[in-house]
Amino acid sequence: MKKDERLRGEFSLLKERAKDVGRMTKEELYKFSDDLIGFRDKVLENRLGHIYTDELLEIYAILD
Repeated sequence: MKKDERLRGEFSLLKERAKDVGRMTKEELYKFSDDLIGFRDKVLENRLGHIYTDELLEIYAILD
């Protein structure tokens, strides 16, 4: 199975936002965290975790 372009694009945007974590306000951090978890949940709910393993691992690293 091939990666969905929309999900790849969404992940790319999240990865770009991660570069600004050090400058985010508390509210922005909470929103970003929610967005990361939302992406993770979307991947897992659609049973695509085996395809997006690398992206999920990056999300867990960012959340740490």
